[in-house]
Amino acid sequence: MAIMALIKCPGCGEEVSDKAVSCVHCGYVLVDENAEEKLAPHLCPDCGKEVDAEAVSCPACGCPLESSAAEPEEEVTKVEVAKVKVSAKAKKIAIGVGAGILALILVAFGVNAAVQNQKEQDAVNTYNEYVDNLTLARTEMLTGAASAESVASTAGKIWHAAIWEKKQSNWDADIKQYYATDFNDALAKYYADSSVQSKVSSIKSNQSNVKDVLSKLQNPPDELKSACDSVNDMYDSYISLTNLAVSPSGNYNSFIEKYNSADSDFATQYDKTGTVIPDKK
Repeated sequence: MAIMALIKCPGCGEEVSDKAVSCVHCGYVLVDENAEEKLAPHLCPDCGKEVDAEAVSCPACGCPLESSAAEPEEEVTKVEVAKVKVSAKAKKIAIGVGAGILALILVAFGVNAAVQNQKEQDAVNTYNEYVDNLTLARTEMLTGAASAESVASTAGKIWHAAIWEKKQSNWDADIKQYYATDFNDALAKYYADSSVQSKVSSIKSNQSNVKDVLSKLQNPPDELKSACDSVNDMYDSYISLTNLAVSPSGNYNSFIEKYNSADSDFATQYDKTGTVIPDKK
């Protein structure tokens, strides 16, 4: 039977068992747990001879030994970042390519802006051309209407005199040369006069010119639709007035009624178009 001996703890001085690993009073470590392992003899795994714990190889047989004290070294993998050297020529090429791309972008932007500007300018040109044609149609119709008033009013005067003034002496001086007891004969003399024929021819030519101008007023811009409608209304009174001058028909009363109506309507429409036809941009 083993007898337990007591020893004093170096840490606190209290008595503890000599078999204790650490002091029960203060926790002081009394025995190294690895001491036995350190004190245990190391044997060569090849020949079985006792060797020093720090020996690298067996002194008896030369067998290489693994040191228990050696700690495995952690292998550190180093990643080396390679530096890429760019030559001056390559830099110039890269800069040139970048500059070229930038230039293309600027050119594309410039072309797009130019196209947009051209579209806007084309729209302005179309608008202004339409305004010019509206103004021209109005002016041409005024010219024709003025000639028609002169011819038609004189025709009505002759017509009236031929019916109610049977004596040539009662006719006004400006129409006395067309005197006849029958109004048809009197009107025939009037329209056979070379100066009147010239006026009638001018009126017909004017009618043709007006139609040509109006043919250019198809599909008006939205901003000019009301002006276009006004010019078309003016044309209706214009063509009625000029046709009466070129070829009078019906009886005297109906002729005078149509003439006065067309003449009045034309004057109204002429004034109206002057307020709706805008200036050019």
